[in-house]
Amino acid sequence: MWVFMEYKKVNGASSEHDAQQYVEAYLRLFNDMENLKFLSFSGLPFTKETVEGWLRDAERAGVQYVTVVEDNVIRALLCTRSNRLENFEIMALVVDAQFRRRHIGAQLLEMAELEAREQAFKHVNMVVFTDNRPMLSLAISKGFKPTKIEYHARYDGEDILCLRKSL
Repeated sequence: MWVFMEYKKVNGASSEHDAQQYVEAYLRLFNDMENLKFLSFSGLPFTKETVEGWLRDAERAGVQYVTVVEDNVIRALLCTRSNRLENFEIMALVVDAQFRRRHIGAQLLEMAELEAREQAFKHVNMVVFTDNRPMLSLAISKGFKPTKIEYHARYDGEDILCLRKSL
């Protein structure tokens, strides 16, 4: 059964309703214990104040958030950052556990690549903890290649793999 999904960009200029919905979804999805270990270097849950501040400062920081909405509920989030002097980076991607295996993550990666191309970047960078096998598998299947490893990057000593895709 196919379900209609809406892809929506959210930033500090978004409506109060969209911003509030985003913050609630971010806290729900990122702080889920299954996801938190793959999305936090410290292992500490994200706070409402922190997420609201990031959203408020997103445009100035070159950060863009894309949400996947189904039945007026955010089911997935993508966070990218572009810096004209440095790079285009996928900072985070998370899909609600009930909506995985529907190619939502793959579509979000493709959206990030398209955005990077539109901004004339030659590469897309991302980092993935080495124990996040589903994300590593997805990234590699989409053409991302390892560029370096950072040992003991997470609070529990897990390594992080730096990946890059040439566009």
